[in-house]
Amino acid sequence: QVFVENDQPNKVIARQNAKSIYMVKENEKKQGTNAASSDSIIIYFVEGVMDSIIIAGGTEGTFFPPDHKGEIKSEH
Repeated sequence: QVFVENDQPNKVIARQNAKSIYMVKENEKKQGTNAASSDSIIIYFVEGVMDSIIIAGGTEGTFFPPDHKGEIKSEH
């Protein structure tokens, strides 16, 4: 499900074998990439930009450092 407010995403809910891959940044500096799978994933947005994520139920994941050169995917 995708929830939209003012023509921008507000919240996305994925259920049953949900997967996500997203870049983690802190102060605009790339910290790495997180690839995860779980029963449910809820992503919250502020002004159309991802603000926070909840990964719940049967969670598995891998965090790839910013200098990782191989393929990044959720293998679960």
